[in-house]
Amino acid sequence: MIRRALLRGTVSLKHPDLGFRDIVRSFVAAFVYTILLPFAALFGQARFMVCLVKLFDHLGRLFGAAGINIIKDPYVTE
Repeated sequence: MIRRALLRGTVSLKHPDLGFRDIVRSFVAAFVYTILLPFAALFGQARFMVCLVKLFDHLGRLFGAAGINIIKDPYVTE
């Protein structure tokens, strides 16, 4: 799930309507989700995983915007 979230974030940069504001929003959201992770763990594994996946969605977008390729090998699900 984490790897898929990173890929989703990276691929979201290919949308034509994505702008600088969306990248700044991802930066702020990544910071907020990082702060919320310990508190989400107190409310159970499901809440923690939701926050973790959202965090990695935003981190994937930030890494992609910086030109950092996290997922080097092909991602294939069957």
